Amino acid sequence: AFVTRHRARLEATLAPLVALLAEPAPAPAALDLDVPRDGRTKAERTAANLVAMQLVVQKTPGHFTAAELGTLLGYTGWGGLSIESVRAKFPPGLIPETFGLIHEYYTPTILADAIADAICPLLPSLAGTDGVVRALEPSAGIGRLIRAHSARRCVPLQGSTTNGVTLRWTAIEYSNVSSKLLAAVRPDVALHTMPFERWMTHEGSRQQGTFNLAVSNPPYGERGAAALEDTDAFYKENRAYAYFMRRTLDLLVAGGLGVFLVPAGFLTGNGNRATREKLLLRHHLAAAFRLPSQNDKGRDFVPGANVVMDVLIWRSRGGELTEVDDDDQFIVDGDYFERFPQHILGTVDGESNGEEEA
Repeated sequence: AFVTRHRARLEATLAPLVALLAEPAPAPAALDLDVPRDGRTKAERTAANLVAMQLVVQKTPGHFTAAELGTLLGYTGWGGLSIESVRAKFPPGLIPETFGLIHEYYTPTILADAIADAICPLLPSLAGTDGVVRALEPSAGIGRLIRAHSARRCVPLQGSTTNGVTLRWTAIEYSNVSSKLLAAVRPDVALHTMPFERWMTHEGSRQQGTFNLAVSNPPYGERGAAALEDTDAFYKENRAYAYFMRRTLDLLVAGGLGVFLVPAGFLTGNGNRATREKLLLRHHLAAAFRLPSQNDKGRDFVPGANVVMDVLIWRSRGGELTEVDDDDQFIVDGDYFERFPQHILGTVDGESNGEEEA
């Protein structure tokens, strides 16, 4: 039913991403915090990161000016950059973790905004009986997806109301640097600075079936040492994105909505068949869209990442099927984009066999 009612809206909202992949225009003279400019080159990103880190230690959350908040929002993480070459420029006590060189590729602003444009009209249908949408971001970075969903298109600020709906965010972020920046930009968010696995062990397990919305661009690599902090044998995926997606979706209420950015290979081929089946027993894949890896000038859509991503939109079933629904078998078989080629937003160049298991 969700697909019938909302797929046209989702397609109409996300399809223009292809046109939006052109280089962003220069920042306007008047700062618009709803549209921060993403750094593109390594030099731009490094410079923006250093300025943001040096600024964030100067004040406490709630005391930054609008212009300073814009500077903080320019932080892009350290994915694909060099920490050692600028280590002397970091403020005392604020040193990026080396795992950021692999994992920190933040969601492009135009993509975060497009996702929010598709999801925000659905908020009234997601709210609980108290009119509150309880939202979770398990890998928040500096909150680009939170910012998009809390911008003027959705609800202006945490706890404010639009059309009788209040949006309240819980965020988890591993990186101390990114977490400090997120706290400065959004001091209203309930923020937990720790690995997602640790949060699940100490708090998340008590919040099963309490969130109405989850939105995330999780890490794509191996889970590493953090995997040892969640001892539940049911969630033993090697790849971080698969763990984040399964764990987070299982926290949703019946009918809750989960939106994830994952590597393109997940929905293709046989490598992730078992994980897809586990997900489909508990959740319905409402829609998926494959995003271009580069813009029309040949630059990475996610600067430095060189990755093809899929946007997956899930609805929680509120229970578990005994076997995969016949109508979902083509998804288990890895044929989603063969069934819906119009959901590939760009031109296919080469093939992904999807054999790497999650």
